[in-house]
Amino acid sequence: MQEWLTDGRIARAELSDAEDWHARQPMFWAVVVAPWVLVQEILKELDSA
Repeated sequence: MQEWLTDGRIARAELSDAEDWHARQPMFWAVVVAPWVLVQEILKELDSA
């Protein structure tokens, strides 16, 4: 996980991310890898496929 954080492949959610998600109400993929919860926004292009 640390390597992914360092490489920029994953990032911790910030307050600005939460505010954006609240405003837009996007859909997410999620998986729990204790002690983390990993989420990825589902892009509209993929959602309609």
